[in-house]
Amino acid sequence: MRRIFQLLADVAGNAFRLLPRGARYAVVHRIAMFIALILRRTSYYARRPSRLDGYREESLRMVLRALARSRVQFDPDIDVRGRELFPDTPALIVSGHFLLNGHMTRWMFDAGREMTAVLGGERETMYYSGTLRPVAQLIVGPSVLLQMRRRLAEGSSVFIDIESGRMNEGWTPVDTAAGTRWTSIKPLRFAKRIGVPVIFASTLIDERGRMVVTYVRPSSEDAEAMLREFGEFLRDEAARVAR
Repeated sequence: MRRIFQLLADVAGNAFRLLPRGARYAVVHRIAMFIALILRRTSYYARRPSRLDGYREESLRMVLRALARSRVQFDPDIDVRGRELFPDTPALIVSGHFLLNGHMTRWMFDAGREMTAVLGGERETMYYSGTLRPVAQLIVGPSVLLQMRRRLAEGSSVFIDIESGRMNEGWTPVDTAAGTRWTSIKPLRFAKRIGVPVIFASTLIDERGRMVVTYVRPSSEDAEAMLREFGEFLRDEAARVAR
């Protein structure tokens, strides 16, 4: 079923070249929300890549990924909440594995800001949402903190997931609507050590079906306090997802 959905999405990706750029996202969104109703009833939905996401997030992710793979540009309609909390200086953006998170890059692109994504392994090229400009990527490894510090010093904000669905030694469990998740304090200690501001982030589909990016600033710069607040943020955001 996943292969069928992906094949349809790939075909649709190229077909969208026939539409004016300004009209593409609205059509994509309507198609994705229709697919979502079918996807929810398939066995693939139970095996979706992120349990944090629901059927609408996963459907929109697949269709927008098809556009990116086909190098089709579009102008996404995204409600960015808490953007005023974002500092003028580079920040460490921390989140969970909400798979629409990559689309928060669009407002950064429009504002002339840079973002670097920290990934767990090699993956296909990631673009600033709706564009053909690649997002810089770092791969988790022994020198990743040094590389993150360099990118921050160069003026780029850095995005990193500090949540996992698997238990890891030294990580903190958080009970959510998507089950128990595990969170890491290490990136927060890194941010405290080098004095870079931290922003919590998520990207979800709201009750109206619109993509929403939410930013929250922790109330403390203490790593342990930030981790507790992030756990609350993750729990609240996971509870907003229609499953």
